Amino acid sequence: MTGFEQAIWATARPGGDVDTTCAIVGGIVAARLDLDDLPGAWLEATEPLPHWLGVRVRPGPSRGGRPLWPWAGTS
Repeated sequence: MTGFEQAIWATARPGGDVDTTCAIVGGIVAARLDLDDLPGAWLEATEPLPHWLGVRVRPGPSRGGRPLWPWAGTS
């Protein structure tokens, strides 16, 4: 289990507004990690961002030849 996964499960365990609290904690923890620190199965389950967002795509996991982890770079 990764630090990211542990943080999400620790946040979800008490219940309450789980989707919101996990989204907040996930964003904070993910900002401090490399993509390699995120669970591979969770990365594979994500959907790509729409092309109209105009984000540059970073190399990483892909599904059907499309990268999964775009980031908002300027170049």
